[in-house]
Amino acid sequence: MGIVKFLERGQIRMTDSIMKRDGRIVPFSADKISSAMRKAFVATSNPVSESVIEKLTQQVLENIDRDFPGNAAPSVEDIQDMVEAALIQNGFV
Repeated sequence: MGIVKFLERGQIRMTDSIMKRDGRIVPFSADKISSAMRKAFVATSNPVSESVIEKLTQQVLENIDRDFPGNAAPSVEDIQDMVEAALIQNGFV
């Protein structure tokens, strides 16, 4: 099922689409963010716990909700920038 964000007012909200580099709009999957971060940590010989991956992914999802309200679809590059920001903010870069 993946990670789902629960907003303070009790609603479930998660971006449901993303714009690929070629301009196609495809379904969004938070699991892909988690998987990419997991692979990056392993590739840099810096594996972290699953709870850290979940925390970072949640932070990215919150930023997506903040920056792309409603039906706006973030691009792959937008999400990459948010992942990088989350890594920096949490001392991994």
